Amino acid sequence: MDKNIENIINDIVWWIPNTKLRNSIRNFLYLQIDIFQKNLAIEEKIKHIEIIEEKLNDIMTTLNMDITSYDIKKQFGLMYEKCLCGGKIEGESKSGGGSSIEITTILRTKLIDIINRYNIKTFLDAPCGDMYWIKELFPYIENYIGVDIVPDVIKENKSKFAHISNVNLKNLDLMKDDLDKVDLVFCRDCIQHLSNIQTQKIINNIIRSGSKYLLISSHSNESNYNRDKNEYIVAKALNLEKPPFNFPKPIEYIEEGTFDKWIGYNRRMALWEISSLPDQIRSDQIRSDQIMVYKEYIQSYNNLKIKKLQSILYLKNIA
Repeated sequence: MDKNIENIINDIVWWIPNTKLRNSIRNFLYLQIDIFQKNLAIEEKIKHIEIIEEKLNDIMTTLNMDITSYDIKKQFGLMYEKCLCGGKIEGESKSGGGSSIEITTILRTKLIDIINRYNIKTFLDAPCGDMYWIKELFPYIENYIGVDIVPDVIKENKSKFAHISNVNLKNLDLMKDDLDKVDLVFCRDCIQHLSNIQTQKIINNIIRSGSKYLLISSHSNESNYNRDKNEYIVAKALNLEKPPFNFPKPIEYIEEGTFDKWIGYNRRMALWEISSLPDQIRSDQIRSDQIMVYKEYIQSYNNLKIKKLQSILYLKNIA
C-alpha cells in the first residue's frame, strides 16, 4: 500500500471513536483503492464514489448506529468517570472545561441578577454534574434541586452537600422522569451532547413539569439548521431558535464570554418562559446526517464543486 494513500485513509477514519465502525470503513476503503489507480473518466469515478457512499450508509446501518438508541446513563457515566469533557478542573471538577470557577465568573454574576430580577425561589439544576461552581450560588437560592442521570454523581454530591439545608439532590432521567415544578429550570452544557430527538424529549418533560422559566444553553451558530448529534460527535453547537426546534426569541441571553473548544462557539445561554415553548419539533427538519457528518469533517480536502465524499475524491488526484 502506497504510504500517501494509507495516510489519507487514516486521516479519513481516525476521528471515529467506535473501533468496529472505524476498522470497517478503513478496510472497505482499502478495497476501493484499485479503482482510483486506474485511468478512468471522471464520470466513472463519481459513479463509484456514489457506490462507496451507499456502502458507508449500509455499514452504519448494519452496525446499528441509531442515534436515538444510545444508553444515556452509560454515556454520561463514562464521561464523568473518565473526565471526557475536558478533564478535572482545578483538581476538583469532573464536569469539564466549562465548570471552573474562573470560566463561570460572568455566568455566576448574571445568574444572581436573574435570580433577583425574576424572583426565583426554586431552582432546578438539570443536570447538576458535580456542582463544583454552582455551590457558590447556594446563598442566593432559597431552594436548590440538583438532578443527574448518573447515580455516582448524585451519591458523591450527597456526601459533599448533605449538611446544606436548602439543597435537594435526585438521580433521574431528564427525558422521562417527573421533574419538580420550579421557578427556574437551569440546563447548561447538556443538550449539545444529545441528539435532536433526545433534546426535544427533555424539553417536553420540562414543559410537563409546569415550571415557569427555562435557562438553557443555546449557541449563536449561524447555520440555518441544527446538525444532529450522533456517536461520532462529542458535542455540537445548538441554537434552539432554529429548525427543528423553532423556539421564539428568548426573553434575554447570557453571553458567558468564554469559548467552548468542543463546539467552536462562545458559551451562551437563553432564557424563555416555558409556556411560550413549542412542544414538538418538525419531523421533516430533523437531520440525523451520519454521512453528512462524515462529509463535513473532510470538507477541507479539494474539489468542492462535486458534493460527494471529499476525501475519497482526493484519492483520485493522487491515483
